[in-house]
Amino acid sequence: MRKIGRRKEFCLPSGRQTDINCSNRVYLGAPLLGAPFPHVPMTKAMASVEEILIAETPASPMMNRSVVRAVPGRGLEGDRYSIGGGTFSPNPQKPDFEITLIEKEKFEEFARDSGLPFTASHARRNIVTEGVDLNALVGKEFYLGQVRIRGIRLCEPCTYLAKTSFPEILKGLFHKGGLRAQVLTEGNICVGDVINIE
Repeated sequence: MRKIGRRKEFCLPSGRQTDINCSNRVYLGAPLLGAPFPHVPMTKAMASVEEILIAETPASPMMNRSVVRAVPGRGLEGDRYSIGGGTFSPNPQKPDFEITLIEKEKFEEFARDSGLPFTASHARRNIVTEGVDLNALVGKEFYLGQVRIRGIRLCEPCTYLAKTSFPEILKGLFHKGGLRAQVLTEGNICVGDVINIE
Protein backbone atom coordinates (compact mmCIF):
# COMPACT_ATOMS: atom_id res chain seq x y z
CA MET A 1 0.00 0.00 0.00
CA ARG A 2 1.27 3.48 -0.86
CA LYS A 3 0.02 6.75 0.51
CA ILE A 4 -0.29 9.46 -2.12
CA GLY A 5 -1.24 12.70 -0.43
CA ARG A 6 -4.61 12.01 1.15
CA ARG A 7 -5.23 9.08 -1.17
CA LYS A 8 -4.27 5.45 -0.81
CA GLU A 9 -3.60 2.86 -3.48
CA PHE A 10 -4.29 -0.83 -2.83
CA CYS A 11 -3.05 -3.49 -5.24
CA LEU A 12 -5.14 -6.65 -5.44
CA PRO A 13 -3.55 -10.12 -5.83
CA SER A 14 -2.50 -10.78 -9.41
CA GLY A 15 -2.91 -14.55 -9.45
CA ARG A 16 -0.56 -17.45 -10.07
CA GLN A 17 1.83 -15.78 -12.48
CA THR A 18 2.90 -12.32 -13.51
CA ASP A 19 0.07 -10.55 -15.31
CA ILE A 20 0.77 -8.43 -18.38
CA ASN A 21 -1.29 -5.35 -19.22
CA CYS A 22 -3.58 -5.77 -16.22
CA SER A 23 -4.95 -2.97 -14.07
CA ASN A 24 -5.54 -4.75 -10.75
CA ARG A 25 -6.01 -1.65 -8.61
CA VAL A 26 -8.78 -0.28 -6.47
CA TYR A 27 -8.63 3.45 -5.79
CA LEU A 28 -10.07 4.93 -2.61
CA GLY A 29 -10.90 8.60 -2.21
CA ALA A 30 -10.31 11.00 -5.12
CA PRO A 31 -9.32 9.19 -8.33
CA LEU A 32 -5.65 9.10 -9.22
CA LEU A 33 -4.34 10.33 -12.54
CA GLY A 34 -4.89 7.56 -15.05
CA ALA A 35 -7.09 5.51 -12.72
CA PRO A 36 -9.53 3.27 -14.62
CA PHE A 37 -13.14 4.46 -14.71
CA PRO A 38 -12.84 7.44 -12.30
CA HIS A 39 -16.57 8.15 -12.86
CA VAL A 40 -17.45 5.00 -10.87
CA PRO A 41 -17.39 5.48 -7.06
CA MET A 42 -14.91 3.12 -5.44
CA THR A 43 -15.27 1.51 -2.02
CA LYS A 44 -13.27 -0.94 0.05
CA ALA A 45 -15.75 -3.77 -0.66
CA MET A 46 -15.47 -4.06 -4.43
CA ALA A 47 -16.79 -6.87 -6.61
CA SER A 48 -13.92 -8.68 -8.29
CA VAL A 49 -12.76 -11.43 -10.64
CA GLU A 50 -11.66 -14.35 -8.44
CA GLU A 51 -10.81 -17.01 -11.03
CA ILE A 52 -10.49 -17.35 -14.80
CA LEU A 53 -11.04 -20.77 -16.38
CA ILE A 54 -10.95 -21.93 -19.99
CA ALA A 55 -11.04 -25.29 -21.76
CA GLU A 56 -9.73 -26.00 -25.24
CA THR A 57 -12.37 -28.66 -26.00
CA PRO A 58 -15.59 -29.93 -24.38
CA ALA A 59 -13.66 -32.93 -23.02
CA SER A 60 -10.74 -30.88 -21.70
CA PRO A 61 -10.52 -30.00 -18.00
CA MET A 62 -11.00 -26.35 -17.10
CA MET A 63 -7.61 -24.67 -16.74
CA ASN A 64 -6.89 -21.72 -14.46
CA ARG A 65 -5.44 -18.59 -16.01
CA SER A 66 -4.31 -15.38 -14.36
CA VAL A 67 -5.03 -13.39 -17.52
CA VAL A 68 -7.09 -14.00 -20.67
CA ARG A 69 -7.74 -11.97 -23.81
CA ALA A 70 -11.38 -11.10 -24.51
CA VAL A 71 -12.33 -10.50 -28.16
CA PRO A 72 -15.73 -9.14 -29.33
CA GLY A 73 -17.63 -11.59 -31.51
CA ARG A 74 -15.50 -14.51 -30.31
CA GLY A 75 -15.13 -14.61 -26.55
CA LEU A 76 -12.03 -15.64 -24.62
CA GLU A 77 -8.91 -16.63 -26.53
CA GLY A 78 -8.04 -20.28 -25.97
CA ASP A 79 -11.54 -21.30 -24.88
CA ARG A 80 -13.55 -23.86 -26.86
CA TYR A 81 -16.45 -21.46 -27.45
CA SER A 82 -14.19 -18.83 -29.05
CA ILE A 83 -13.49 -21.22 -31.93
CA GLY A 84 -16.97 -22.73 -32.13
CA GLY A 85 -15.88 -25.97 -30.49
CA GLY A 86 -18.08 -25.92 -27.39
CA THR A 87 -20.73 -28.54 -26.66
CA PHE A 88 -23.48 -26.04 -27.47
CA SER A 89 -21.60 -23.73 -29.87
CA PRO A 90 -24.02 -22.15 -32.34
CA ASN A 91 -23.16 -21.60 -35.98
CA PRO A 92 -22.85 -18.73 -36.58
CA GLN A 93 -21.60 -17.53 -33.21
CA LYS A 94 -24.12 -15.82 -30.93
CA PRO A 95 -23.37 -13.13 -28.32
CA ASP A 96 -24.60 -15.19 -25.36
CA PHE A 97 -22.01 -17.90 -26.03
CA GLU A 98 -18.96 -15.63 -25.78
CA ILE A 99 -18.33 -15.64 -22.02
CA THR A 100 -19.92 -17.15 -18.91
CA LEU A 101 -19.69 -16.05 -15.28
CA ILE A 102 -20.65 -17.60 -11.94
CA GLU A 103 -20.72 -16.27 -8.38
CA LYS A 104 -18.23 -17.85 -5.99
CA GLU A 105 -20.74 -17.44 -3.17
CA LYS A 106 -23.40 -19.45 -5.01
CA PHE A 107 -21.43 -22.59 -5.89
CA GLU A 108 -19.67 -22.62 -2.51
CA GLU A 109 -23.09 -22.46 -0.82
CA PHE A 110 -24.28 -25.37 -2.97
CA ALA A 111 -21.19 -27.43 -2.12
CA ARG A 112 -21.60 -26.69 1.58
CA ASP A 113 -25.34 -27.46 1.69
CA SER A 114 -25.14 -30.59 -0.46
CA GLY A 115 -21.91 -31.95 0.96
CA LEU A 116 -20.64 -32.49 -2.60
CA PRO A 117 -17.09 -31.53 -3.68
CA PHE A 118 -18.42 -29.10 -6.29
CA THR A 119 -15.92 -26.50 -7.51
CA ALA A 120 -15.68 -23.76 -10.13
CA SER A 121 -14.12 -26.29 -12.51
CA HIS A 122 -17.22 -28.49 -12.25
CA ALA A 123 -19.41 -25.49 -13.16
CA ARG A 124 -17.38 -24.96 -16.37
CA ARG A 125 -17.96 -21.22 -16.38
CA ASN A 126 -15.19 -18.86 -17.50
CA ILE A 127 -15.20 -16.15 -14.85
CA VAL A 128 -15.68 -16.67 -11.11
CA THR A 129 -16.86 -13.49 -9.40
CA GLU A 130 -17.18 -12.36 -5.81
CA GLY A 131 -19.34 -9.59 -4.38
CA VAL A 132 -21.77 -9.10 -7.27
CA ASP A 133 -25.33 -10.27 -8.03
CA LEU A 134 -24.97 -11.66 -11.55
CA ASN A 135 -28.70 -12.25 -11.98
CA ALA A 136 -29.20 -8.50 -11.69
CA LEU A 137 -26.87 -7.92 -14.66
CA VAL A 138 -29.13 -9.47 -17.30
CA GLY A 139 -29.63 -6.76 -19.93
CA LYS A 140 -27.01 -4.49 -18.33
CA GLU A 141 -23.48 -3.45 -19.25
CA PHE A 142 -20.53 -3.63 -16.88
CA TYR A 143 -16.74 -3.87 -16.83
CA LEU A 144 -14.43 -6.73 -15.93
CA GLY A 145 -11.34 -4.62 -15.35
CA GLN A 146 -11.20 -2.55 -18.53
CA VAL A 147 -13.23 -4.94 -20.71
CA ARG A 148 -16.83 -3.93 -21.33
CA ILE A 149 -19.38 -6.75 -21.04
CA ARG A 150 -23.14 -7.03 -21.62
CA GLY A 151 -25.20 -9.52 -19.60
CA ILE A 152 -27.50 -11.49 -21.89
CA ARG A 153 -29.32 -14.20 -19.92
CA LEU A 154 -28.97 -16.56 -16.98
CA CYS A 155 -26.68 -19.55 -17.47
CA GLU A 156 -28.84 -22.26 -15.93
CA PRO A 157 -27.46 -25.72 -15.09
CA CYS A 158 -28.24 -28.25 -17.84
CA THR A 159 -28.58 -32.02 -18.05
CA TYR A 160 -25.20 -32.29 -19.79
CA LEU A 161 -23.48 -30.55 -16.88
CA ALA A 162 -25.43 -32.71 -14.44
CA LYS A 163 -24.10 -35.84 -16.16
CA THR A 164 -20.50 -34.63 -16.06
CA SER A 165 -20.64 -33.43 -12.44
CA PHE A 166 -23.54 -34.06 -10.03
CA PRO A 167 -27.28 -34.46 -10.78
CA GLU A 168 -28.07 -32.34 -7.71
CA ILE A 169 -26.99 -29.17 -9.53
CA LEU A 170 -30.20 -29.08 -11.56
CA LYS A 171 -32.14 -28.13 -8.46
CA GLY A 172 -29.38 -26.74 -6.26
CA LEU A 173 -28.06 -24.22 -8.81
CA PHE A 174 -31.36 -23.31 -10.43
CA HIS A 175 -31.23 -19.51 -10.93
CA LYS A 176 -27.76 -19.67 -9.34
CA GLY A 177 -25.77 -21.05 -12.27
CA GLY A 178 -24.38 -17.73 -13.44
CA LEU A 179 -24.64 -15.41 -16.42
CA ARG A 180 -24.16 -15.68 -20.18
CA ALA A 181 -22.65 -12.50 -21.57
CA GLN A 182 -21.25 -10.72 -24.62
CA VAL A 183 -17.80 -9.16 -24.98
CA LEU A 184 -18.16 -5.55 -26.19
CA THR A 185 -14.54 -4.35 -26.16
CA GLU A 186 -11.23 -6.12 -26.64
CA GLY A 187 -8.74 -6.37 -23.81
CA ASN A 188 -7.26 -8.47 -21.04
CA ILE A 189 -9.27 -9.75 -18.10
CA CYS A 190 -7.17 -10.55 -15.06
CA VAL A 191 -7.60 -12.28 -11.73
CA GLY A 192 -8.18 -9.51 -9.20
CA ASP A 193 -9.83 -7.14 -11.68
CA VAL A 194 -12.55 -4.93 -10.23
CA ILE A 195 -16.08 -5.41 -11.59
CA ASN A 196 -17.62 -2.01 -12.29
CA ILE A 197 -21.35 -1.73 -12.89
CA GLU A 198 -22.74 1.32 -14.65
